[in-house]
Amino acid sequence: MHLLRRFFRPFGCFVATLLAGLVSAAPHAKAALPGYFFADFEAAAGWTPAVLPSAKAGFHLIQGQAAVAALAEKDSAQVLELGPSTPFAAVFVETRAVAKAPVVFCEMLIQPPAVDAAMDAEFLDFGGAIVGFFRKGALGEVRVLFARSSEESVWISSGLSFPLDEMGRAAEWMRIAIRLDRRTERWSLRVNGAEVLAGFRALPGEAAGLPLWLYGQETQPTRVDDLLVTTVEPEDLEKMIEWRQRRAARGGGQAPATMGARLATRTVPSDKLRSAQPVIREATQRLVKPVLHAWELALQIGDTTFKPGPATEIEGRKTSLLIYSPRYDDEGRPLPGMLSITADAEVRPGVDLSRVRWMIAEVKKWPDELGEMVAAGDFRSGLVQDATISPEWIRKATTVRVWVPPGSGDVPWWNFKHRQRDQPLP
Repeated sequence: MHLLRRFFRPFGCFVATLLAGLVSAAPHAKAALPGYFFADFEAAAGWTPAVLPSAKAGFHLIQGQAAVAALAEKDSAQVLELGPSTPFAAVFVETRAVAKAPVVFCEMLIQPPAVDAAMDAEFLDFGGAIVGFFRKGALGEVRVLFARSSEESVWISSGLSFPLDEMGRAAEWMRIAIRLDRRTERWSLRVNGAEVLAGFRALPGEAAGLPLWLYGQETQPTRVDDLLVTTVEPEDLEKMIEWRQRRAARGGGQAPATMGARLATRTVPSDKLRSAQPVIREATQRLVKPVLHAWELALQIGDTTFKPGPATEIEGRKTSLLIYSPRYDDEGRPLPGMLSITADAEVRPGVDLSRVRWMIAEVKKWPDELGEMVAAGDFRSGLVQDATISPEWIRKATTVRVWVPPGSGDVPWWNFKHRQRDQPLP
């Protein structure tokens, strides 16, 4: 989320400050740093062995059963266990830490059961990049779903097989990693550090919202550990050194595997996939937040329109100046200003644009101390919103903010819109 603050000076100077807003970290997951989200399910990070509640540390249990389980596995004492349950476990993982990145990565350690090849039982869905684990004879096999069209997808064998234990699960932990280019909706898969497939087409339209679903099975538990979602941009590398060292020290992900032919194994109607089931689709639409790329502002007074100039840096902040002079009527009274706010947000099925908010407030002390609210609203009626700056306020310092909750403007926005300070925020 980016926060663009606008400051009207009494003499008609309009200042815009662009700040990078950081999402507060939940106490149970290492997600404080921008650019990545990491959950190791360990006690040191605040996780306790218990059934996963409906929302915790960015995890939402939508159906079935899932729990943090104590399990002594090398240096990992606790893991996330999905199922077994009927209906199958479905856990939605928030990805807003990387929501604006064009290329994103998802990596985790897993010990999945291998299901019958006739089942449509995907395990992982990351922005339309779907992975499943199927039984092939006495071995398990990694398969991916290729979107042939918006109506039909095909399970493709990766050619990578792995041994199973007596319960039909992977005998050893495997590390899987997905690289997803959201602009082209193409993705690649690595297993235990080796690329097994590349250039696959994700399910159309899913990469924009970037939902991350983990699915369990009905008869066998599925274990997950060290889940990482990241942009892996250069400036993030220093922050991720500790994680990389821990990953290297842990070992794991070295299950013996044999490469075979990469074959299309079966055609699947898209409406039969788990992501198409009503409860999963409804939860995806509810939990995927709008992505606000940027927004613009124009001020019109009389027949003259003013826009911000090039960004400059003032007191360490990127700032745009909009120089304007008030206009007056025939009796010398200042004219009101018409403010047009245009949001550049993802528009796709299921996105609720009422969750993109704006407000205009008095600035009592630059830049952060707010006074009286002038106006507030959202973008449910469209991506362009107009607001009137009255003659009373056209000469006063005000700030205009546009954001997707949660954000620092939530409380004053709610108080102004609803006039009830003690109501919970939506």
